[in-house]
Amino acid sequence: MGNLDDAPKIDFGIKLKSTGLNRLVKFLFEKFPNKPPQTTYRQRLRDCLRIVLINLVNTAGYISYSRNDHTPQYQPKKYSTRNIRKVVDFLESARFIENMPGFYFADDPTLSRWSRMRPQNKLKELFARYEVNQSDIEIDKKKDLIILRDDERNSIPYPVTPFILSARENLITINESLAAHHIVDSSGFYIHHKIFHRVFNRDFEHGGRFYGGRWQNLSGNDRLNLTIDNITVFEYDYDALHPSMLYAKEGVNLKGDPYSLKGYSPEVRYFLKIVMLVLINTGDKAMAKRAIQKLINFKELIMPNEIKNLDDILNKFMDKHWLIAHLFRSSIGLELQRLDSDICESVLMHFCQKDIPVLSVHDSFIVQKDHEKMLYEVMEEEFYDKFNAVCHVSKKSEKCHVSKHSKKNSILYDSLSSKGLQRFLPEIYC
Repeated sequence: MGNLDDAPKIDFGIKLKSTGLNRLVKFLFEKFPNKPPQTTYRQRLRDCLRIVLINLVNTAGYISYSRNDHTPQYQPKKYSTRNIRKVVDFLESARFIENMPGFYFADDPTLSRWSRMRPQNKLKELFARYEVNQSDIEIDKKKDLIILRDDERNSIPYPVTPFILSARENLITINESLAAHHIVDSSGFYIHHKIFHRVFNRDFEHGGRFYGGRWQNLSGNDRLNLTIDNITVFEYDYDALHPSMLYAKEGVNLKGDPYSLKGYSPEVRYFLKIVMLVLINTGDKAMAKRAIQKLINFKELIMPNEIKNLDDILNKFMDKHWLIAHLFRSSIGLELQRLDSDICESVLMHFCQKDIPVLSVHDSFIVQKDHEKMLYEVMEEEFYDKFNAVCHVSKKSEKCHVSKHSKKNSILYDSLSSKGLQRFLPEIYC
């Protein structure tokens, strides 16, 4: 839970109503140095202190935040970056928090990180004294749970349509359902970051995936060690979901492993999963090769020794998938995300209506062991309903006998598919 790279971003859409929090804010604000004389500015600074405290009580690890005045995610009037900085610097100087500076790499912004903070024992003792508890945190229904981003990942305005109203209402239903259940990790920490939002890209035909669940940043093994209401869990995912969707568009059920090639060892499979992901999002062999070579050069992706020539492996892989190769293009990945996000919404809503907690990681779902069979059936039914084709569903198990290189490639695949290729390979979307 304390992983610096996986630290969730500060959440401006949560609230905590308690007299204890009000008293704690008053106590700390009295110690605040150089408070502005204007009433409005003082209130804004107090609001920033309040939201920072709510986020700090809502985590067992780090919270990331920006110190850049031009961060588009911040709300300038109420939560300015400048005031957040003042609050953090005050809390750090008084030794209430640990603060880790962020960093920026102009040559490769994907390696950059926001600053990160976490509460020290001194602040935790104040939380206990003033009875400021995570259990009092509520979902802010006024927060816009639907986000539309442009190609630079900036949030942009959009008109409210019947689709937006329906998607927003479903998110509120899902979030309220999750709020009623206790999710605990293997270290015994409660997971409180469980408010989903959906992120669309360019327009509402692209993207739409669900983000916000803290478990989405855990490794596959760590997710299997979660408990929900003190009950152990199982995780099921769709086998090769996006290739299955593309074959379904051609009226064909995908058969066999789409990531294997005759004459190559299973270790190559993890490499080819990333090749497929990049090809789907480019459609151009030359661009795909450049993107893959970049990942290799930056030592993010490891090419197995048995692959002697990148061109050769790309040609063989495209020949294997000749039936769907014409569907590969720069926008198809985001179009497929819109489709898989609709499946995700349907699965989540199915369980919400039965008051059964379910956690999603895009194309995989986690439920209590008692509901394993139901999850398997619902996932298969939802895919068939939307594509009139079959996509197999498998239970995830802990990965034990995997080589170091394969494990690294597998982790990279999870990052690319979950966080989006645009973040790692912006040239694909240029």
